[in-house]
Amino acid sequence: MKWILLAVLAAAAACVAAETPELRYVAGSRVNLRREPQPGGAVVGLLVANTPVQLVAQKGAWCEVRATPAGAAPLAGHVACNLLAREPLKIDDLEAAIGAGKGRDGAMPGDLLARAFWVSPSLERFERYAYNVPVSKPGPDEAYAVPRVLPNPEYDAIKAFLSTGRMKVDRPQAWLAAAPSVMASAGATALVRAPLPPAQPSFFATAADFDAPVPSGWLFGGGDPMPHAGQDAGDAAPYGWADSAAGDGLRLLDHLAHRAGAALKVVPTSEWSVDRNDELVGAGGIGSLRVELAPAATIQTVDRTGTVGTLAVAGATYRWGAGACSRGGSDIVKPPRPGGAPGMEHFLVAWSGRKPPGTQATVLSRQLDGRTRYDRLLVHRIDVDGDRRPDFVVYEGRYQPQATATGLWTAVYANVAGRWLLVHEDTDDDCT
Repeated sequence: MKWILLAVLAAAAACVAAETPELRYVAGSRVNLRREPQPGGAVVGLLVANTPVQLVAQKGAWCEVRATPAGAAPLAGHVACNLLAREPLKIDDLEAAIGAGKGRDGAMPGDLLARAFWVSPSLERFERYAYNVPVSKPGPDEAYAVPRVLPNPEYDAIKAFLSTGRMKVDRPQAWLAAAPSVMASAGATALVRAPLPPAQPSFFATAADFDAPVPSGWLFGGGDPMPHAGQDAGDAAPYGWADSAAGDGLRLLDHLAHRAGAALKVVPTSEWSVDRNDELVGAGGIGSLRVELAPAATIQTVDRTGTVGTLAVAGATYRWGAGACSRGGSDIVKPPRPGGAPGMEHFLVAWSGRKPPGTQATVLSRQLDGRTRYDRLLVHRIDVDGDRRPDFVVYEGRYQPQATATGLWTAVYANVAGRWLLVHEDTDDDCT
């Protein structure tokens, strides 16, 4: 009797296992789910890369599946079996394929870029895809015409997803891994005139304490004031910022959103335009974006008086592809702050990471004058935690560019784990 019972249980378990649908993953960037197993079958839904589906049955080249896409109701239908895989796509494999330039003429194929976005959504991957969206070419008599984006359901689906406010960045950006150790710009001689002090372990004891620099030019860079309310963290209206630096500004937003566990919402705020140099400004028909973070991310700041602060960042306006002069040169955009508090141009350093223990840092500044105004150098040593060991050294100076009268440069070193790292360097022409 015992053996009969065991056999019955084993048979029942085998039946359950046989009835449990196998798991598959969508391998295409965006796949049609059809009611009938044929190319002309009615489309009942769209499944993006790495969507898990349950394989109910296979009929020739078609697979009957059930799926529950994120944020949507359960769906059932048929998918071409060659668009499904037993294992999910890996973002590192997709990035390697994109880096290899497998597209025709070395161009990155749009399908790989789209799949990379759906597998690991981020603002940076959206930008990369948008810059590769096919567009119409102006005719011979339309030298300065703005091209049109050709019909593109994939691009429309990505923009629609971004507008829902559900996108979450699933991995941080590695900012310090690529940080150079010496200045390469016009300020390279600054280290000779004002060497860095010996680095000793201090406030940023590990790389986790300082995970990203937040340059003020990325916070409020640009020529046109942005209508964002500026408040300290904890007040009703968190800070927004305007950014004009291509690429890195979106990477920073990705990083801050990941650190805060924030969902991102993206809304285009302007269309393509042509700048003063007759160059197209924008990507994929978009000239600027409004990005919203919920909940807000936080950054730490020290201004020129040594006052320590924390800002909540709930939104940003990002302008694509504008050059230094076309975006207003060295102008700083500073929304009004309550109580006459200083604007962003007074911040010496800002970062994402460990919060300072107090409300006042020590800032020791000195000016070194040279033979000309281009030799003037300002050096600021900042002690965040009061242990008399500098945590930042900021260099500010001028240089003489070829096309304009005056150029400004800034370099910020951070003492991370007892080692000086050049975490930000910027040159900015004065185009006025």
